[in-house]
Amino acid sequence: MNSQHRVALVIGAKGWRGSGTSFAKIAQGLTARGHLVQVVVENERLARAFAAEGITATTVEMPGTSLAVLRRFRRALSPVPDVVLVDGPRERGWPRSRRSAGGRGWCSATTSSSVACSATW
Repeated sequence: MNSQHRVALVIGAKGWRGSGTSFAKIAQGLTARGHLVQVVVENERLARAFAAEGITATTVEMPGTSLAVLRRFRRALSPVPDVVLVDGPRERGWPRSRRSAGGRGWCSATTSSSVACSATW
């Protein structure tokens, strides 16, 4: 059975680096398999880098982890994803505010290429 999932990829980096390249490949692979993928970045420079890879990115100003930032991030997610994959230490703290962040699952990628996921909520 092949089910479609909604996946949000959140990159908090300021510029194109290893996580951007990795997340672009993840986005392309998931999209090729029929999943709905939304890439969320913090600045236009990074959005343009994803566009060069054929991936549309939503730009959301994320200067910290305040409730206002989490609300802004949550409003940008449409539709609400089944899983959120993040790359940075700041974003890894967001699952503590699950209701603000959205999603039913939360994964964080680390620089060592490991992925840690929270339980479905």
